[in-house]
Amino acid sequence: MKAVFKAGSRQFVAEKGTSFWVDSPETKDCKEGDTVSFENVVMTYDDKGAVKVGGGKVAGKVLKVQRAPKIIVFKYKRRKNYKVKRGHKQNGCLVEVTGI
Repeated sequence: MKAVFKAGSRQFVAEKGTSFWVDSPETKDCKEGDTVSFENVVMTYDDKGAVKVGGGKVAGKVLKVQRAPKIIVFKYKRRKNYKVKRGHKQNGCLVEVTGI
């Protein structure tokens, strides 16, 4: 069985045993070994082709908590002596799906 759900601003296709990187508010205060659940399920479907739209829940286990690689933001306006360089590192978790 597979499920499509929303976490933050992205959608994920989940199947039992798959893992993915989540940087959404649902995993804000998580620690390694915690269980998380995502309740914003868009649809579920199985191998036989039965599709159910809406409802359901995806449960997962947090494997790793870390920050993503740094993204450099550089703003520049020519001939105006304006340059701004900033960096950003997003917090997030590596989650493994344990059940749908």
